[in-house]
Amino acid sequence: MRSLPRPADIPGLEAVEQALQRAERADSFGPTFTVCICNSEGRMLAGARLAGFDQLKRFGREMVKLGYGADILGDRYLGCDVAFAPTPAAKDIFDDGEPITSPSPL
Repeated sequence: MRSLPRPADIPGLEAVEQALQRAERADSFGPTFTVCICNSEGRMLAGARLAGFDQLKRFGREMVKLGYGADILGDRYLGCDVAFAPTPAAKDIFDDGEPITSPSPL
């Protein structure tokens, strides 16, 4: 991934940083996922790495609450596995019906 700042470093993305921190607290294993946060025009603003699918699933659920939709990028555009952008029709594409076992949210 090109060097993108964390959401905490971008004014206006404080709630996204909090969602990221909650996701990072979830137990997880498996391959890492690089997530990118985009504006409504698709320009990448921030990014982070999550330690596995459970963290990605939690982050996706949190982002839906904030009005962000996920786009799984098959070509790993600029190093991102999943891009999140504001959308009026956000839905949880990572909901596999399984609960997330992790510490309580911050």
